[in-house]
Amino acid sequence: MSCPLYFPIQSIRLHSHRFQAGYSFRAHTQAFHQFYCVLEGVVAQRVEGTVHRLHAGEGVWIAPGLEREPRAESRSGEYMVVDFTPPWAELGAGSGMVCKLDHEALADARALAAFRGVVTANLRVAVLFHHLCLRVLPGKWFDRLPAGNGAKEPGKARAVAEDLARVERIEQMMTANTGNALRLEELASLSGMSRSALGRLFLAYRRESPCARFRTIRLERAKQLLEDGGRSVTEVAMETGFATSQHFAGAFRKKFGRSPSEVFCQEGGSPDLRDDA
Repeated sequence: MSCPLYFPIQSIRLHSHRFQAGYSFRAHTQAFHQFYCVLEGVVAQRVEGTVHRLHAGEGVWIAPGLEREPRAESRSGEYMVVDFTPPWAELGAGSGMVCKLDHEALADARALAAFRGVVTANLRVAVLFHHLCLRVLPGKWFDRLPAGNGAKEPGKARAVAEDLARVERIEQMMTANTGNALRLEELASLSGMSRSALGRLFLAYRRESPCARFRTIRLERAKQLLEDGGRSVTEVAMETGFATSQHFAGAFRKKFGRSPSEVFCQEGGSPDLRDDA
């Protein structure tokens, strides 16, 4: 396995928690790649309908946009989560990728967990997580990165990191505009790119078009609003840029497998606010 000169894992942030029996976290998605690792106890992590039963020293890599829902299966324990951006868009895709940590990787994970709170821009965190990745991920992932001696090219991996950072900035812009059904031309203009370049960027790193990614972000926002309560289905549809509640309901069901009204009622929404969508 080659040792890359540039190892472009970016935007690292982490948090760790101890949990008790009955712990669960409602189904949600993330815009980042995520490494979820159990340090003590047992956690059932559901990813896109597949349940991974993780014991101490086991983890799962989860790609952005995948729905995940952890639940404790032991009386107590501890887990650690790292959000990050890798140079491999497909890492953790599908229903996640489970792994076992060897002694050194588990030591790195415990050292990371000692930070407890959310940590960003911390050099020690970056070094520990990079070392953990080298211990846990198959060598094939790293063989695809340029070894480089620092002289030939400034680094294809560095360019990948820059592209991923650009994707994240565009996704942040999309999140800030969930109330507007922006067209491809408008997304390209706001991103300072041509339509074709924007399309290539998202197909390369998100495996979907910019418009499809924007729709996913709007639907995730709509689901959050429905779960929070206080708005009718029609109000949520308008607030997330859908022209009609019927159009919204169809897109929502296709994405989440449930109608907006079902989510609304399940979360205890007031019958007075419920629509037929």
